[in-house]
Order: sequence, then C-alpha cells, then structure tokens
Amino acid sequence: MTAIEDIQSSTSVKTGHRPIRSTGAAISVAVGLLEGCLINTGSRIMLFTSGPSTIGPGMIVNSDLGNSIRTHRELSKILRVLQANISEIIKFVYRSRPICLLVGSGRGG
Repeated sequence: MTAIEDIQSSTSVKTGHRPIRSTGAAISVAVGLLEGCLINTGSRIMLFTSGPSTIGPGMIVNSDLGNSIRTHRELSKILRVLQANISEIIKFVYRSRPICLLVGSGRGG
C-alpha cells in the first residue's frame, strides 16, 4: 500500500468543534509533489474543501464552534488579528506562488 492509499479521513470530531482541516499544509504538500515529481510538465492543483482551515498555515478560524466566522461582529473582532498576521499570510502565498508558476510552466526543477 502506498502512502497516498493509506490516507484516511478523521471521523472523530469533538462536540462543539469543527473538523481539523490543514488546508495550507495540504497545498504545500501538493506543490512539493508537483515540484519534485512533475518537472517540466504542465499540471494543476485542485482543492475541494468543505469548511475553513482550522490549523496550520492559512488558518482561518480555530476548531471551537464558539468562534464564529460568519457574523459581522466576529469579522470585526478578527480583523485586528488578521491585520496583525497579514504579513505571514502574504509570505505563505508568495512562497508558494513562484514554485507553482515555475513547475506549471515547465521551467521548474
């Protein structure tokens, strides 16, 4: 069995919490796989998710359902946090972008 075939979803979610989703880490792994395996080949990453990232790079909200991300009040509260962390978010995106562009254009490697 390969590592990809061995991946299983986590069905255990604590009451009052969102499922743990590490979308940013998943994108980083996908970029790394493309960079290492598909050199000089056009490719794409498709992301299908059913909720916000709750852990790791690109985290939108923590897993506690008490922390809503859908109300104006909550958005106002987290605006300061986002502003404080925006530089880290931008750094993450810009670190991934050149790799994606190079690998996708066939010039990576």
